[in-house]
Amino acid sequence: MKRTFWYRELGVTDSEDFDPETVANNPSVPASEDDANLIGSLVADDTHAPVLDIDYEARLVPSSTEGHYHLYLDREGPWEKYVAVLEVLADAGIIQKGFARASIARKQTFVRKPGVTK
Repeated sequence: MKRTFWYRELGVTDSEDFDPETVANNPSVPASEDDANLIGSLVADDTHAPVLDIDYEARLVPSSTEGHYHLYLDREGPWEKYVAVLEVLADAGIIQKGFARASIARKQTFVRKPGVTK
């Protein structure tokens, strides 16, 4: 998979207090990898592969299945909001729907400890 490369004059905020007019007047434009200062989620046409800005500690740990990983996001929140995140991630195909359904039924998510195999 090859993500796309982009260039934009930096300094425009993408936070929740961003100004849509400022963003519209400072668009990201396609660029070569050498000239780019951004990597986008766009892969081709209307296909995207997530690229996320996470503003807290996170860890990506290899699972016992080669090419699979466990993502630990060190951010606490209420169960109801976590359920919403699980449902959206499953609907988008980021996590397996069965994993989301089982996690919701168990009222928490579980992954194997590093080193524990199937």
